[in-house]
Amino acid sequence: MRLLASIFALVAVLGPLGGTCVTSSAETSIADEQPSRIVTVRDVTSRPGLVSGVLVNRSEKLLRDVRLLFHHTWLWKNEMHPGEESPGRVDYYTVRSDLPPGATVDFSYKPEPPLPDRDDGRFETTVEVVGWTEVGR
Repeated sequence: MRLLASIFALVAVLGPLGGTCVTSSAETSIADEQPSRIVTVRDVTSRPGLVSGVLVNRSEKLLRDVRLLFHHTWLWKNEMHPGEESPGRVDYYTVRSDLPPGATVDFSYKPEPPLPDRDDGRFETTVEVVGWTEVGR
C-alpha cells in the first residue's frame, strides 16, 4: 500500500512533464505517447505579444483544460557571433475550455512576462500539446 502511495505521488509530481493531467473522480487523466493523435494544433500565428491558433479534438471524448507548451526559440541575427545569453524560453498555458469530440476551439496566449523586444535576433515560437483532461468515463 505504501509503494502504491509513493507511485501516485511520483505521478502527481511528474505528470505535467510527462503529458498527463490531474485526475478527479468525475474526470479521467490522459497519458498518451503521441498527444497529437488526440488533439491537434493548427493555424498558429505569432506576433509580438500574442500567439494564437486552433485546437482540434480528434477523439470521441469531451476534453477539457488542454495544456500547451510554447517554445520561444531565439534566433540570433549573427549566429557566428551570438550574444552572451539567449532570451529564449518555454511557457506552459492551459486552455480553459471544453473541447467536444470532433470540434475546434480557438486559443490566444499572451506571454507573461512579455518576450523582450530586441534588434539582435528574433523569436520563433512553436506550440505543442502536452496534456488534457478527458471528461466522463
